[in-house]
Amino acid sequence: MSFDLAILPYSPGMTIDDVHAAFDKEELGEENVFGPPTAEMKACASEIFEYFPPLDDIPEEEDSIYTIDPRPIEGYIGLCLSWSTPKKSLDKLLRITHKHGFAMYNPQDDQLIIPDTKDTKDTLIGRVRSLFLKKKDH
Repeated sequence: MSFDLAILPYSPGMTIDDVHAAFDKEELGEENVFGPPTAEMKACASEIFEYFPPLDDIPEEEDSIYTIDPRPIEGYIGLCLSWSTPKKSLDKLLRITHKHGFAMYNPQDDQLIIPDTKDTKDTLIGRVRSLFLKKKDH
């Protein structure tokens, strides 16, 4: 079982309703609303792999944060993470996401986490922890 997240292109004013509409169109095959993977999206994925190597690069005896390797597809990165992913790893994923100017979408709790323009140290940690702690407590 995995916990899914999506790393999405962000534009100021983006709302959760915008994300719903985009994924609805994507699921219906109407259009590729996120566009092709950009160089920045590929750079974000590359940096994620620097810290969290792909499954094929990890010895079998070691744990991975992934259940499926993330890849930039259709202009966003889908993440399927293990429930046992440590909080510090989640913090790092969100920091990388925001460093590259992207938003993170949590479909389980219907949350959109946009890049912060203020002090990110405390706010990012609190947001990421809330994603996983709510689910683990149930």
